[in-house]
Amino acid sequence: MRLSVLDQSTASVGRSQDVAIRETLELARHCDALGYHRYWLSEHHNSGSIVGTAPEVLMAAIAATTLDNIAAWQAGQALNRVPL
Repeated sequence: MRLSVLDQSTASVGRSQDVAIRETLELARHCDALGYHRYWLSEHHNSGSIVGTAPEVLMAAIAATTLDNIAAWQAGQALNRVPL
């Protein structure tokens, strides 16, 4: 069975955003070591507790720090931010 994880890169009250990003990278490495198939990253804007505003940047960092067993994917795109 292929398993995936969805990470929103949340920042807890009293903790900085860089801690949330480091925790995202650590979780991705852990999931990679456990054999997870995909690591999904959500995209959120205008939220004080979710720091995942640029999943493509986090995807590159995950690709650079994992063992190539896991694939990082963007879970969604905010279409209201894209001019049509």
